[in-house]
Amino acid sequence: MWWNRRDREIEKELRFHIETQVEENLRAGMAPGEARRQAILLFGGPAQVREECRELRTLHWLGTLWADVRYAVRTLRASPVFTMTAVVSIALGIGANAAIFTLLDAALWKPLPVARPGELFHLVRSDGEVQVWGYSWVLYQELRDAVAPYGKLFASGSVGPRRFSVAATEQERVIGEAISGEYFSALEVKAAMGRLLDPKDDEANQPVIVLSHSFWVRRFHADPSIVGRIVQYQELPFRVIGVAQAGFRGVEAGMVTDVWVPTKVADKQFVADGINSNWLSAMVRTKEASLVQAAVEARFRRHIAEEELPRATATRYIRSLKSQRIRLRPAASGLATQGRAYERALIVLMGIVGVVLLISCANVANLLLARNVSRRQEIAVRLALGAGRARLASQLLSESLTLALAGTALGLAIGIGGCRLLLQLLPPSRVPLDFDLRPDGTVLALAALMAIATALLCGAGPVWRAWRTGTGGLRHDGMRVTERSFGRKLLVAGQLALSLILVAGAGLFLKTLHGLAATDLGFRPEHVTAFEFSFPRAATKEHRAQVAREVFERLAAHQGISVTYTSSGIYEHGLWGRTLSLIDGKRLPGDSDAEVQMFGVGPEFFETLGIPLLAGRTLEIRDDKTRAPVAVVNETFARKYFQGESAVGHFFDTGSRKPAPTEIVGVVRDVKHQGVKERVWPVVYLPELQLDGLEGTLLVRAGLNPAQLTRLVRTELGQADSSAGIEYSSTLETAVSSMISRERLIAYLSAAFGALAALLAAVGLYGVMAYSITRRTSEIGIRMALGARPGDIRRLALGESLRLIGAGVIVGVPGALAAGRLVHGLLYGMTATDPWVLGAATLGMITVALFAGWLPAARAARAARIDPNSALRQG
Repeated sequence: MWWNRRDREIEKELRFHIETQVEENLRAGMAPGEARRQAILLFGGPAQVREECRELRTLHWLGTLWADVRYAVRTLRASPVFTMTAVVSIALGIGANAAIFTLLDAALWKPLPVARPGELFHLVRSDGEVQVWGYSWVLYQELRDAVAPYGKLFASGSVGPRRFSVAATEQERVIGEAISGEYFSALEVKAAMGRLLDPKDDEANQPVIVLSHSFWVRRFHADPSIVGRIVQYQELPFRVIGVAQAGFRGVEAGMVTDVWVPTKVADKQFVADGINSNWLSAMVRTKEASLVQAAVEARFRRHIAEEELPRATATRYIRSLKSQRIRLRPAASGLATQGRAYERALIVLMGIVGVVLLISCANVANLLLARNVSRRQEIAVRLALGAGRARLASQLLSESLTLALAGTALGLAIGIGGCRLLLQLLPPSRVPLDFDLRPDGTVLALAALMAIATALLCGAGPVWRAWRTGTGGLRHDGMRVTERSFGRKLLVAGQLALSLILVAGAGLFLKTLHGLAATDLGFRPEHVTAFEFSFPRAATKEHRAQVAREVFERLAAHQGISVTYTSSGIYEHGLWGRTLSLIDGKRLPGDSDAEVQMFGVGPEFFETLGIPLLAGRTLEIRDDKTRAPVAVVNETFARKYFQGESAVGHFFDTGSRKPAPTEIVGVVRDVKHQGVKERVWPVVYLPELQLDGLEGTLLVRAGLNPAQLTRLVRTELGQADSSAGIEYSSTLETAVSSMISRERLIAYLSAAFGALAALLAAVGLYGVMAYSITRRTSEIGIRMALGARPGDIRRLALGESLRLIGAGVIVGVPGALAAGRLVHGLLYGMTATDPWVLGAATLGMITVALFAGWLPAARAARAARIDPNSALRQG
């Protein structure tokens, strides 16, 4: 390498000087050994001299770099418009990348603040289609024992916001997590105060609680005396046994856990339900992932065969159980549930903003190329006076590096603000999202890499152009009539092509969003608000049902208000499955897929949600436990089981009611309860008054705004039971909107970035054409002298723009088609090669580019009106 060659040259020169000095010392009468020793003392040893030379070279290089940067700053300060344009272009590209990357990093990649996070794995239970299966306490214990020889398995389950208080202090809602005893030891989290939960707490079944460090500081001002005290959690007394180490927020990115409690105490009902409650997530710390995978899979298959399949009745559920597998997914960043829901959309957006950065770099490179043309003589003089090409490259790259660093600093500020705006596009949730969006080492490292890459991309063209020009810039520069700018035009054509790809992609995503938003759900969600009530823990089920019925009657008495109940949120957990066994007393064939979805609803449900009745009647207040079982079914149910015959008056049996069958009293239109993109299943609506009473989610349709409606519901609830409160409320429009939140995020952002790319490309085209017109003033003068008219000059300039636009379209259209195929999985109700979208994108891009190219053409036409002699003198 070159530095080794330098070292050999230094050693050779050093030996020459030492030998010369040795000869002088010998002539002076010294002994040979002493002569050599004195010579070495005078000049130093080879290693010492090499280090001194290297240090001098390093200092010289740093000094040169610092001088180049200072010169670049002075030069750029002299051109404030150019500098501001370049810095803003870079900042927009880097800011967009920083925003998307920061959110991806916070939601998916940032490692947990624990020892050796690379040893953590998430046990993902999947049937190959969806990953929604959790683990029951029973299954977790079986898997824990199977994994024990190879690692530590632990379980956790979010229990959401719960009431928390100390003595008689005011209650607040805290985020709790139910955990197994191995949780903290497997994660190797230490206690800041007291002790943490351990496996003995699972068996002790005692109400103990651990506080997070941030919650301890916020609520108790870091008071150490809280350890050992009794607090009220879920209206039950819990003893605080410790505080977790600072910085640990739990294993779910985006959710800050306040307290941890033992699983068997957090929700005794879920534990008591055995294999029927799959509510836990499982993670393992291991160095033997393959052995853990084999042990878990073998034990899981045995559990399914022995415990779950014998009890399963629904055909679809049986198929799902048979196809379920468990795989280990690296979980250094924790469970990352929210991040994985938006992972694909964010990665696509990362690719989009990467293209925006390329377009920004092309713009700045064009600006630098145009600027350096005016410095051609300066560069030629430097080369003629002996400046090396490496020295010249260092100076030119220093300018692009200075611009890149300034743009990166501004871009990081834009990115941090943009990241928080991105969170506003995510749907609201019961547990508020709280991602750690502070730039960490990973984000800063990416910013540094983007700054260096931007400097090289922006500076490579000007450096190459300067090297090619060399000292030729000293010859006949003033006599040049035309100016070739192939490189700058190539960059502009590339910008136009990339922008067309982004605009076409944005069109696909916007059309997908429009199609989803316009989908007929089968009901009218507008002006409907859902309310869930909270009662004291001591309230009986009968009391809650009675209060719910009283609230229903009070609200129904108000004019202009429709009210009903559901068993739970309409788009959350309101449906469950059953297998139809009998219709009109006849048993269905055993090989028939007879599973139906069931929904518990209250009186006026269909009227409140605006679901059309097609035959028979709807469910009424009189359909309670004193009457024979009745139900309303949807169109799909009636079509599947009665083939055109009226379903009203027929009876069916799911095996869940004994001994009376259920009469179908009505048929309603199909409704997409499970999501805009989901298929419609046969649905049975059962009256809640024949099930568990009107306990569940209250649905109210009213012309009041949400705040007024909430006050009214709170007042009527207080009249029925002063100890009850509103646990949660949300409009159904919000629920429907949440169903397409991923599509909305990618559509809005791709449209914004596509517009930004088109703007940057238009600015690039305008800049190149305007500069070209300025440099061709002499040519215009000659053409006028030869008889050209202003219209001819305008057509000449516009023709050049059209050639660039045509080149961009020729490259951009195939690129857009290829990009569409890459994202076809994110589209709905359309093809990735939709000709209308591609045509509209192409036409729109051509229109923007033509406007950008027409302005310099008009300027050229105005220049054609001046005297040819003046034009030649200006050239």
